[in-house]
Amino acid sequence: MFHRLAICVLLVVLFSTHLIGTASPQSEMHLHCLTSARAVIRSDPIRISDAFSNCKPELAAALSDLGLDDDGLRVAFSGITAHSMAPYGASRASTLPDLMAAEKLTCIGYVFLASYFVKALLPSAKIQIAGFDGGVIGNHSQMFVPAYRLLLDPTIGLVAIATFDEVLSGKIISGDAIRVFRVRESTDIEAFAGKVHAALLEGKYKPSDILYFYHGLGQALDAVRENGPLWEAKDIPAIIRTLPTPASDDLESNLRSIWSKAD
Repeated sequence: MFHRLAICVLLVVLFSTHLIGTASPQSEMHLHCLTSARAVIRSDPIRISDAFSNCKPELAAALSDLGLDDDGLRVAFSGITAHSMAPYGASRASTLPDLMAAEKLTCIGYVFLASYFVKALLPSAKIQIAGFDGGVIGNHSQMFVPAYRLLLDPTIGLVAIATFDEVLSGKIISGDAIRVFRVRESTDIEAFAGKVHAALLEGKYKPSDILYFYHGLGQALDAVRENGPLWEAKDIPAIIRTLPTPASDDLESNLRSIWSKAD
C-alpha cells in the first residue's frame, strides 16, 4: 500500500494530467507588492491589513476596470495573496497556522487560506465554497463572495466578476471581467489556469459538475474534520453518502481508480 502522502500526490496528478496542453490566459497580471507583503503576513497573519494598505494602490490600478470598491479590493487581495503563499501540491493543512506553514497547498487549502484572509480583512463578508468534479475543470474548489459578485480561484490567482448562479448556469463571463495573477512559474498550474479561464469565457460550467457547496468557512472545515481528506477515503460508499450531489459519481470513479493503483 502506498504511503498516504503518495496517495495525495497520485490524486493531484490524476486530477491535473488531462489539463496539460491548454494555453494559459493571454492577459496575466502581476502584483509586485506581494514580495514584501508575503513577508509581513508570514511574520504575523493579523498584519494582512498592513499588507493590504501597502498593496492597495497597485491592486486598485490592476483591477481598475472591474469597478471594485475598497471592500471588493480587500476580497480580491485575499484570494491573490493566498495564491502567492505556497506552490500547488499535496497538503492536509486546514487551520490557519498549518496553512501558513505549508510548503504546498491543494485547491481546497488555497480556498481555506483565502477565506481566513477575507475574515481578517472583512469580517462581515459572507463566502460560498464550491467544489466540482467531472466537468471541464475536473476536481477543483473555488469560492464566491456574493455581496461583491466576486469569484476567487486562489489556486491560480484568478479574480472574476461572476456569481455562483451565473457561472453554474453556463453564462459566458467576459474576458474583461476576469484577471489572473501570475506569481511563479508552474507548467501544471499554467495549463490548469488556462482551462479554468476558457471554461468561464465559454460558459462551460454545468450544474452536474457540483460536488459540494458550503455556506462559509465553518461548514467547509466541519466537513473536512468529519470526512477527512477525500483522497484518503477508503470507505468510498460512506463518503459518497455524505455528498449526495451530481458530481459524486465522478468522485467515486476517481477514488476507486486511486485505490486500485495503490493496491
